[in-house]
Amino acid sequence: MPATSARGSWSTCSRRISGSCSTTRTANTSRFQGPRSSTRSTRRCSRTAAGARGITHCCASSSGCRGSKRASVDRLLTFRPRRQPVFGTPLLLRGTPAPSDSHHVGGRVLVVEDDGDTRSALRALLEDAGYSCGEAADGVSAIEAVRSDGFDLLLLDLGLPRVSGTEVREAVRRDPRTRFLPIIFLSANGERESRLAELEAGADDYLTKPYDAEELLVRIGAALRRTSGLRAVNPLSGLPGNTTITEEIDRRLAEGSAFSLLYADIDRFKEFNDHYGFARGDRMIARVAQLLEEIAECGDVPRFLGHIGGDDFVLLAGLDEAEAVAERITRRFDTEAPSLYDAEDRARGWLEARDRRGGLRHIPFASLSIGIVNVTPGRFEGATAAARAAAEVKEVAKRRPGSTWVVDRRRT
Repeated sequence: MPATSARGSWSTCSRRISGSCSTTRTANTSRFQGPRSSTRSTRRCSRTAAGARGITHCCASSSGCRGSKRASVDRLLTFRPRRQPVFGTPLLLRGTPAPSDSHHVGGRVLVVEDDGDTRSALRALLEDAGYSCGEAADGVSAIEAVRSDGFDLLLLDLGLPRVSGTEVREAVRRDPRTRFLPIIFLSANGERESRLAELEAGADDYLTKPYDAEELLVRIGAALRRTSGLRAVNPLSGLPGNTTITEEIDRRLAEGSAFSLLYADIDRFKEFNDHYGFARGDRMIARVAQLLEEIAECGDVPRFLGHIGGDDFVLLAGLDEAEAVAERITRRFDTEAPSLYDAEDRARGWLEARDRRGGLRHIPFASLSIGIVNVTPGRFEGATAAARAAAEVKEVAKRRPGSTWVVDRRRT
């Protein structure tokens, strides 16, 4: 195994799994490492099999895994996780309509223009380009349509009856449901001051009439791509979110690639968040994201890292390196997590909190649990099935004390 410092943190990138079994310890962890072909079992690591099924537990407790080998595999095979994996079913925000047969691939655009001929010409142009369109002839109708119909982009005239384009833009940006809806002004008012004022106030783009049809389509497409990219990224970590994770797993499955899916989750994060507040909780999640990103980028082999949401992350790695990567992650977490606690709590080694009855509780520091599933061609029908298997294995890991990773070696 690669060398560790005296405190147990990894100083260099590991590019292989050691061929010999060894036990490594840090202040908070004790793990057993061995080759895949090993049939040896100890108190801290066991390989079990039932026909073609088997799992490996690697526990962070110095007291080791408890229970018989048969009980361990039975728990995995019959276990149902408390939470189903969330990627594969991304949340839809207002302005992001659910896909349906009536929606064109390009998205839905609301054309707000008081001149009927211009409005019809714009609609024809956009529909020919693959967009689905709605129309509004004044500002009041535009605001009502945006709030009720879930458009992907607002193409807005500045000079409108009843309510001006500026007031429409203000109303859209005030509403939390539509505040990030792309807005492109298309107006006969080409004054520099007007253009700069709208762009500074929140418009995404500003074109003047007469307009170039090709340029208009390019700018609309660019605005939609930017928004789509932002929705695919977790805002806290900056990592790819649910949609991108699902697409990446499905792409690899379609190509027949073999890889390992590592599903990581912070244990006792809720207690940390409740004790220190949301801002400190966000800091812990951001630090874990940074730690995972550093490890994912370590070495010459590209790995995919995504943030499902909350304190859950997914990392896709090679079959032959997954366990070494999980080991590196849990060690780094145990080394760095205490720094996120107050000095007084670090000195004690736990958090103190009152339960509902007023009793004083000692809450251990957060740890990290990782479930590893080896994804081979034909084993899973899609990303959701692979995620469900990884979530099950992760829940087995969460039952063990300390930072832990568990490998599912079942073939089916």
